[in-house]
Amino acid sequence: MAKRVAKKALAPCVPLKRPILRDKLFDIYGTSTLVLNRFSQKSKEMMMSAYSDAVLKKFPLKPDSAISKSLCKEKLQKEKDDRFEAGRHRFKDGGDGIPVMSFKNGMLSTYIFEIGRSSFCSTPSLAFKIGLFVVGDGMEVEEGYPLVRIISESGPRCLEMKIRSYSGETLVRYRPAWDKWGALLRVRFDTRLFSPKQVLETLAILGEKIGICEGRAHSHNNCGMGWGQFKVRMRFPE
Repeated sequence: MAKRVAKKALAPCVPLKRPILRDKLFDIYGTSTLVLNRFSQKSKEMMMSAYSDAVLKKFPLKPDSAISKSLCKEKLQKEKDDRFEAGRHRFKDGGDGIPVMSFKNGMLSTYIFEIGRSSFCSTPSLAFKIGLFVVGDGMEVEEGYPLVRIISESGPRCLEMKIRSYSGETLVRYRPAWDKWGALLRVRFDTRLFSPKQVLETLAILGEKIGICEGRAHSHNNCGMGWGQFKVRMRFPE
């Protein structure tokens, strides 16, 4: 007589629920200088730095030579203007912006840094990644990534910086910098995972402790320059 084979119990179907998304506006007020540098420009400078070091070692120029003086005189201003312009994130209308991922990555770093230190850290980091978004004001004109528009009456100035290359040489680089700046930040979040107060707390910690863009305190290479810090205020608080 054939034995009955017990049927495996099917796993219960997990009901899926649509996210409940909500937008909130936050006013950003810069409290320290904002310095930008496009990532593609960073890569070019790293490659050109290595190339220049190799060329100078093979064909060194004497400081007093006519060629050296001529090159310095003709190309210094052009290099300054080109590097200043290349470091800016532009809208199609010519305005300047901050990549939305500067805020999103900064908020994620804030969350990781503050795990176990405050009440809003009960949400897993994966849910943080997929449950909170920064909505851009438009797209970057060349590479098409979203930007948050910089609000500034004076516009950027050219910041001259001395850096050390990988070979140990001291180089001069130019960056766009805003001494007085702000932004209107639109954050979209899943209300099942976050509350408006939790989003505000995350942005407040990001602005006061970590910062955004170049020279921020949470730099991977150094302790930063104290740049990119800000205060935040929620519009239409509940």
